[in-house]
Formats: sequence, C-alpha cells, structure tokens
Amino acid sequence: MNGAEFNAILAKLRNREIDRDEAGRLLNALKTLQAAPQPPEEAQYAGQDSAADFALPQRYGQVAVIGMSGQFPGAPDVETFWHNLVSGVDAIGEL
Repeated sequence: MNGAEFNAILAKLRNREIDRDEAGRLLNALKTLQAAPQPPEEAQYAGQDSAADFALPQRYGQVAVIGMSGQFPGAPDVETFWHNLVSGVDAIGEL
C-alpha cells in the first residue's frame, strides 16, 4: 500500500473530513488497486516485434494473501490494526 495515499486517508479521518465508513472504503479501494498485477514491460519480451505480437495476461485476477507480518502502531497484529483504523483509534505516539 502506498504510504503517502494511506497517510492522506488517515489525515482526512483525523481531521474529520471523512467518516469511518468512507475511510474504510477508501482503504479497501487502495488495497484492491495496489494488489492488481501490473502489465509486463515490453522490454521483458526481447525478440518480439511489438506489443501486439503477444497476449498480455489478464489485468485483474484473483489474489490470495497467504500471510503478512510487520509492526503496526497500537496493535499486536494485522486484524487489530484494521479494527483500530475502522474504529478511528489514534495510535500515533512518540518513539
């Protein structure tokens, strides 16, 4: 997920420019857009005359997230982190 876009959504939520439901929709949309596979670069297909000479893979397919790890402010795991986001928990603090 793009950090700048993610932070912009959180800032709007903190500033009460959007409500929790809208923040959830925006975060899910951002997550969906960034999970979509990007089309391959033509440079990867050396020896091809043009992009029309081969079929590109389907742009949007099914994706399965098998696991995730990280450090999440105010949450011991991803599930709690998302719950905090949707609930509007302010977990920002000094290190």
